[in-house]
Amino acid sequence: MAKLWKETYGLQFDVKRYFAYLEEGLNPVRDGGVHVGLEKSRFLYLIEKINVMSKNILSKLNSSIDNMQLIDDEYLIKHPERLPSILANLFNKLIGITANNDPYTFFALNISRIPEFLLKNMYPIVELDILLSTHVLEPVYIPRVNDVEKRTKYTIFGLNPNSVIYDVYRLNCFIWDLFDYLSLESRLGSLSEPDLYYPFFFVYGSNIPNLKKNFIEQRVEPLFDRKKRIDISESIFIDSYEQFNCSKCAYGYERYVYGDPPTFIVDKDIVVKVVHGLKYRSGSSWQYKVSYHKNSRPMEHAENIHVFKLIRNLAKPLAFGLVDPYFFDEKIVIYEGPLIGWEEDWIEYKRLTGLL
Repeated sequence: MAKLWKETYGLQFDVKRYFAYLEEGLNPVRDGGVHVGLEKSRFLYLIEKINVMSKNILSKLNSSIDNMQLIDDEYLIKHPERLPSILANLFNKLIGITANNDPYTFFALNISRIPEFLLKNMYPIVELDILLSTHVLEPVYIPRVNDVEKRTKYTIFGLNPNSVIYDVYRLNCFIWDLFDYLSLESRLGSLSEPDLYYPFFFVYGSNIPNLKKNFIEQRVEPLFDRKKRIDISESIFIDSYEQFNCSKCAYGYERYVYGDPPTFIVDKDIVVKVVHGLKYRSGSSWQYKVSYHKNSRPMEHAENIHVFKLIRNLAKPLAFGLVDPYFFDEKIVIYEGPLIGWEEDWIEYKRLTGLL
C-alpha cells in the first residue's frame, strides 16, 4: 500500500503508523509525528491533463464543471484504504468513455475522417448540411473534377478542431495511446516509469488492456478479407496486425512499412506511384529502407489506380481509425491512425512529465 501511495500521489510515509493514528481519530502528522514526504507524481500530471480535457468538453456543452474531480481528495484522506478501489473505478470510467464502449465517442471516431458516400451509408438519418452549418465537420479533401456528383460523393470531411466532438475524439485518442503505452510496458515487464505505470499495474497486474487493440478485434477485424488484409492500392495493404505492408516488396522476412509512411503520388487524378519506408529481417538483424538512414532510400512502386478507387479502399479503415490521410496537391500521405488529436496532447504530457 505504501508503494501505491508513493507512486500515485508521490507520498512517502509509514503506512502502518499513519493508519493506526487515523483509526483513532488522531492526526498522524500532528499527534504521531509521522513524516510525510511529497513529490508530485507523473500519475497526478496525467489525472490533471485528463481533468482539463474533460472540463473543456463540459464547458462547451454548458454543463456544470464546479468542483469536478476525477479523484475526490477529501474522501480519500478520510478513507485512504480505499485507494485501490478508487483507482479501479477511475480506470473503468476512462475505459467507459472511449469508442470501445461509448456510442457518442464511437460516432466521433467514425466521422473524424470520412467520405461523403460512407457517411450517408453508415448514418443515413444524419444530415451533412447540419453537421457543416453547426461547424462539426469541414471538408479536408475535395476532388478536382468537373462532375459535381462525383466531386460531392468523394469529398472527405473531417472534424472541426473547434467543435466539442473533436475534443471528445481527442480525449479518446489520448486514453487509447496511454493504455497502448502501458500495455506494452506490462508485456515487457518494464517498470521504467513506476510513478505512471504502478497505479495501473496495481489494478490490472500484467494484463493492462490495450484498448485500441481490443477495439480493432471487436469492431474492425470483420472488415478484413480471408487473407486477413485490407487492400489500399496495388501495392499497399493493411495486414491483420493493423499495420501497413507491401505486396511488391520481397526483401527478407517479417517485413512491413516503416519510417516513411505510404505516400501516393497523384497525376491528374491517377495514383501513379507510391513511396514508403520498409523494415525487414535479414538473417538475425533488422534492415531498413528509409529516407533518413545513411546509404538508404525508401521503396518506390508504380501504381495505376484512380484516386476515387483509393478513397473507396480507404473508406472503412478511415471510419474505424486505422488510417489517417493527409492530402496535398500532388500527393496523399497515409499514416497509421488515429493520428490527429492525440499527438499534441500525448507528446505534451510526455514532455511535461519527463517521458521524452
